[in-house]
This record gives sequence, C-alpha cells and structure tokens, in this order.
Amino acid sequence: MNRMIAEAIQSAKCGFRFAASDLVSSLQSYIVRCYQQPLTLDALAAKFYLNKTYMCSAFRNECGMTLVSFITHVRMCMAAAALAGTRASVQEVASAVGYADSAYFSRLFKKAYGLSPEAYRKQRR
Repeated sequence: MNRMIAEAIQSAKCGFRFAASDLVSSLQSYIVRCYQQPLTLDALAAKFYLNKTYMCSAFRNECGMTLVSFITHVRMCMAAAALAGTRASVQEVASAVGYADSAYFSRLFKKAYGLSPEAYRKQRR
C-alpha cells in the first residue's frame, strides 16, 4: 500500500502514469527512486536481468516514450521543483538530479521547459 501511495505521488508530480505491466512499472519505480544516480541502459538491463533491446522495446511499447526520454523527463521534473523551491545554484541542482555537466543540464532543461534554469526560477518566484 505504501508503495502504491508513493508511486501515485511521484506520477502526479511528474505527470505520468505507472505502466500496467510489472516489468515496466518496476523500471519506472526504480528510475523515480534513483534518478540522482548514473542511469545507463546497460546498468538498468543488468539490474533487472533483462536483454537491453527487449527492455527498451517493452518500455517504449508500454509507455509510448523511450527509456532515456523517461529518465530525462523525471530528472527535469525534479530539477524544476528544486529550482522553484530552493536557492541552490544551477550547478547544485544539476548535480542533485544526476547531471555532472551543468551546461548539458541547462540545454536539456531549456529543451524541456523553453526557458533556461535561471529564467525558469525567476518566473516561478
């Protein structure tokens, strides 16, 4: 029951629904819990004892987006919340959501939200 409540909160926060299949929902749940860590397709496939191609195909078929896109989506949602709710620097937020390169993070953030992280923060305050 606690897992279901936590999943509902996370899916509402990031605007997605957990998949019906156990495999894909387990992947989603793991990504939501561990988005700060380095997440590669190879590492995820090894963790879940899956063939990487099968894992990516199953995820895309169930969710309508790639696994990498989902990871980026979760990280950008968490970054947006951190930018709006804290005074942490963009570098600190980038690091907190799993990006060592703040310039790369800023490009991804601007692609997702149409604003730079600093502009997004100013707009939300």
